[in-house]
Amino acid sequence: MSTLIEIRKKLDAIDEKLIDLLNERADLAVEVRGIKQASDAETYAPGREQQILDSARERAAKGLFPPSSAESIMRTVLSSTRALVGDISVAASGPPFSQCHEAARKQFGDAVRVDSCTQISRVFEEVEHGNVDYGVVPVETAAEGLVLATFNMLMQSKLLIIAEIESLYSLNLVSNGAGLANIKRVFGDIDHLSLCRAWLGSNVPEAELVISSSPGEAINAASHEPFAAAVATEALSADDNMNILAKMISDDAGRTARMIVIGKNGSPPTGRDKTSLLCSVKERSGALMEVLGPFAQRSITLTKIESKAMRTRAWDYVFFIDLLGHAEDEDVKQALKALEPACSYLRVLGSYPAA
Repeated sequence: MSTLIEIRKKLDAIDEKLIDLLNERADLAVEVRGIKQASDAETYAPGREQQILDSARERAAKGLFPPSSAESIMRTVLSSTRALVGDISVAASGPPFSQCHEAARKQFGDAVRVDSCTQISRVFEEVEHGNVDYGVVPVETAAEGLVLATFNMLMQSKLLIIAEIESLYSLNLVSNGAGLANIKRVFGDIDHLSLCRAWLGSNVPEAELVISSSPGEAINAASHEPFAAAVATEALSADDNMNILAKMISDDAGRTARMIVIGKNGSPPTGRDKTSLLCSVKERSGALMEVLGPFAQRSITLTKIESKAMRTRAWDYVFFIDLLGHAEDEDVKQALKALEPACSYLRVLGSYPAA
């Protein structure tokens, strides 16, 4: 049986080897950058990165190391390498530590700069004007379904969806020391307070709810009062070293929201893709069947279909559709071609790796 000293020596040797391999990986990444620059290829390849993360989880599952931790480590490696070989900038809707910011950090890692935009339309503008490389906006929430502001911008913009992010949004109640029974005021931005209104009404019914300008400001305000608390994301709770009084307090706790990454160039097929599209049809008998038929005939799975009335033309409706497959897949190509005659408007929003 090995002694503690012998085991520690083995661990040290493994750690040194890990660092050497990371440096070797960085050297290779620099070579990849040179090849991409010569061919004017995209620095960020979401399909390739998803394959790396999936592989990390699968390999970790064969041993004792937690697959989720393996994925988290690989995200950090990818983010750090990306920062080394090329500076990527991202815009996200909402203030720092909002849901979109958390999703952007999850997708791109902590080494990437994330700019805040107060409006979803502003995120689109920042990407379109070349001020940032990519944008992250919400497309579907548990409370609202399809996000109307994003839907409207997808109708107007030529940008493409290049990735999707599924985000389990965990909100906590945090304090600098007071217990739950002693809380007299709860700070939070308007979105966070509205998401937790029922929980707060049941668990701190006498507390005054105070609207803050941002999640960070809510934390700051609560930290300066002895009997105050703040509604905060998991990341913000950890960063500010506040005491967590209660976890997952949002009224729709456990549900995921869906974000999309928008950019100027599409993603190549990975074999595990999703495609989003918009199509418009006049309100008439059998219109929905005309939309669904081309996909059903080719056994293409639709994961989402939602309609919205067009603002510009009365009695015209736009369907937002998600399907499994890539627009370059032959069966999807055929379905889209068969769909065209039934539509007054048809636009493929992008094909991207399924989350």
